[in-house]
Amino acid sequence: MERLQVRDNSLFVTLKRSGLCAETISELAKQKDSFGLAWVCCQLYTKNKEKWNVSVDPPRALDLSDTFGLSAKKIFFFLEGLPDSVEEVKLGPAAVQGRALPLFVRFLERHKAATERGGQRRLKSYAFAGNLLGIEGFRTLAKGIRRGKAASLRVLDLEETGSGGLQGEGLTAVWEAIKENHGLRVEELNLSGNAPASESLFSMLSRPESYWAEQEAASSLASLCSVLSVSSLPCLRVLFLKNCGLSESQMQQIVSVLVEGGLPDLEGLDLGENEFSQLSGLASALRGESLTHLKNLNLMKRRGTWLAIGISDFLSALRAEECPPLLHVAINFENLTSEKDLQALGGGLCPAVRSLGLYFSPAEKAATFFRALVESAGAGEGDKGGRFDVLDVGVQSLMGGGDEEFLCECLRLLGKGIRGGQLGFLRKVAIERQHEWRFAFGGGAPEEQRAGRFGEAKSLFFSALKEGEFVALSEISFHYFQLSDAEMVLLGEAVKGGCLSNLRVLDLQSNGGAACFGREGMEALMKGVVESDEGLPLLETLNLADTRAGEGGGCLGAALLSGKLPRLSSIHLNNSCLTDEGVRGLGDAVRGGGLLQVTFLNFMSNPEVSEGAWMEFLNAIRQSERGLPKLTTLNLYETKAINVGGSMAEVLGSGKLPALQNVDTHFFQFSLDTEGVGQLADALREGKFPQHLCEPLTFGLHPGNVNVDPLITAIGESEKGLPPFLHHLHLRGGRVGEEALGSLAASAVGGSGGKLKHLQLLNVYDCALDDNSLRRLGEVFSKHGGPKLSTLYLSRNMITIEGLKAFHDVLRPGCLPNLEKFSILEEEGFVKEEESALAMLSREILHRATGKSQIVFTKGLLTV
Repeated sequence: MERLQVRDNSLFVTLKRSGLCAETISELAKQKDSFGLAWVCCQLYTKNKEKWNVSVDPPRALDLSDTFGLSAKKIFFFLEGLPDSVEEVKLGPAAVQGRALPLFVRFLERHKAATERGGQRRLKSYAFAGNLLGIEGFRTLAKGIRRGKAASLRVLDLEETGSGGLQGEGLTAVWEAIKENHGLRVEELNLSGNAPASESLFSMLSRPESYWAEQEAASSLASLCSVLSVSSLPCLRVLFLKNCGLSESQMQQIVSVLVEGGLPDLEGLDLGENEFSQLSGLASALRGESLTHLKNLNLMKRRGTWLAIGISDFLSALRAEECPPLLHVAINFENLTSEKDLQALGGGLCPAVRSLGLYFSPAEKAATFFRALVESAGAGEGDKGGRFDVLDVGVQSLMGGGDEEFLCECLRLLGKGIRGGQLGFLRKVAIERQHEWRFAFGGGAPEEQRAGRFGEAKSLFFSALKEGEFVALSEISFHYFQLSDAEMVLLGEAVKGGCLSNLRVLDLQSNGGAACFGREGMEALMKGVVESDEGLPLLETLNLADTRAGEGGGCLGAALLSGKLPRLSSIHLNNSCLTDEGVRGLGDAVRGGGLLQVTFLNFMSNPEVSEGAWMEFLNAIRQSERGLPKLTTLNLYETKAINVGGSMAEVLGSGKLPALQNVDTHFFQFSLDTEGVGQLADALREGKFPQHLCEPLTFGLHPGNVNVDPLITAIGESEKGLPPFLHHLHLRGGRVGEEALGSLAASAVGGSGGKLKHLQLLNVYDCALDDNSLRRLGEVFSKHGGPKLSTLYLSRNMITIEGLKAFHDVLRPGCLPNLEKFSILEEEGFVKEEESALAMLSREILHRATGKSQIVFTKGLLTV
């Protein structure tokens, strides 16, 4: 016994020293290989509490939402052994869908029984967020609520769990159960992300009467509103309804509940990203006596579109004495026109508004707001306790005329506020200049004069960035801003001084004029990154599309290699005048592991980069230690990269692009020469293609009778055959031999689809196929099948009537069930009187291959 005691004590000491937290245990529990260790840790926590051997902090919340390779039985085996300290568990689909449902119900029953026996195991939070529960899942949850199994529940998280909306059948079952329960003590209810599924226009038009009847019924929130009451949810303090697709009428139903005192203890309400049109109703609710405890209100939309009829009422209500003690209101407005409202917001007369987004077009009203903001703010206010917690501003200005003067004033005011430390809450500045047709042929101040004033205003703004205090900008977006090399130098100095360390998005696209920045400006910016203490540690998106930044693309590679851009994931260099030097610099960064976090690379429309440079870049990915492990999208449209198809095939088959989902060429083919065919063949044998790459990627052949036998043979020698992204095989003009086709046919091992299960189109036009080769091709289809093959081009080959008969006879009936287009005419040696016999035989081939009798003949083509 003493030895066992020593062992237990050692385990408890090890547990304490390990520093395991709830997050670590959650991660261990999600994986099949480490699940057992997580279970042991939980048992130690339980045993430790029983004996009070060691002082450790037990876990209180566990996240099992993304398990990998675990069965439902193991998940609930783990849950049954949780220590009593755990109050919150987040579950994923594996625990609440399909066969897991009975286990979930049993767990709820045992949990309730344990609670009733000794007050133990009182889970207070159920989180199903992000899991489509389905009707059965919601019914199971409703049954548990109805039977009192959620009595200890304080948090119910149903975010993004139902596709039918708040009034869908699944959630309605939950509302009914809550009503029957008579007093569920939930304090926080999260229903965000439960918008109804959108319906196609065709579906709407095909059944107009029933569609609109369904829409009218769906517009009612009666079931939900019936539980938003003291009788059903007496303790509710926080309600999340973000992105639920609420319409104006639905919003008014929610507002009515609030006005009537249905939720008197409500402290937090999130109605963000819904499409209701005005705020007057909510203003009335704020003026009443039913929301006396409300502290937090979120009305942020993806882009503000509140109508003017409700804005003034709402802002007036926020300033009213009877307004509840709001601590944080988040809201955004588009084209707010009332100068009184703008001055009130900018001048601090609505102190409850802590997160504000404003979008102006044109710039005149923006100047009004900034004037009130800067002139009324105190020095250093932006650091702590400032006018706002977050301010996002977007301005769309018209070039020429008077509006450009207002834009210049905006830039001067922003510069003044940043320099004085008054705008530390400024998170986003997005400015876009647009041409105005009225000034296209003259008008306004002379061009040189306007350009001079605009240049001065820009210089003041960028100078302020490197001189200001409390700069917290996370997004800078300047489109058509005529950014010069000099202004990029100032931006680089701000980066070097650490003034933009919070920057998450830098969007400088569409600054590509002759007077705009190029190599010098790009090098200045990247020099600032490299020479700064920490670079841009939070930068995720760098958009330099439609600029001349590519002239200095090599320095971007150097900055990535420096480790000063550790989170950069999205790089836009499309139409950026990229050079061979720039692409090689990025290749060096790949070799050095500088792009490990990158998920998006856009090189589109850079035609000046040579084939050799692209080959080096692709080889750099393949030869690097880790490749680009997170890259999902690679855009190579309108580049010469499509001419080095062999290198592309090699990198795709190298296993160095495991997350890749799309290679965008706008359906242009990657071209293969003889060496490239061999490279694709080797990649097929390796079979390490990206598992998620399902978007079609097409390879074609260089002119010149390229021998494709190595590719045909490799398909047979590979383990799985053609990968999902190789929907089409364009072998036109190549040379396909009988022996290679025979080898492919002989490689079949049974099973539906065989090595060609993903093939949708086969083009062997002008491939020197003779009768023997055609018969072998028939054997390939018979042995491997072609369940998705819809198009087969055989024209311009050395095929006779006898060869076609042999092809017909060897085909297994129904082996190509979806074949729709079959091209066979234009064969050498056919005389006119043979065409009718050829057409008849072709019909028989198509009928045999598909098992369908409705065949249509047009010259050169048979279709089903």
